[in-house]
Amino acid sequence: MESIFEEFEDMDFDQYKLNELTAGDILDAETHLNINLPKEYIKLLKIQNGDI
Repeated sequence: MESIFEEFEDMDFDQYKLNELTAGDILDAETHLNINLPKEYIKLLKIQNGDI
């Protein structure tokens, strides 16, 4: 029986990959929302975007 996940090995998911999070992106978000994002949240965003 073929594994349910084997079909995913050949699929291209690069279209869902996010660009590297920059300091400018963070500043833009904080300015737009008029807040300071918590450092822990910024770290999570960096992990999600492949920076860490």
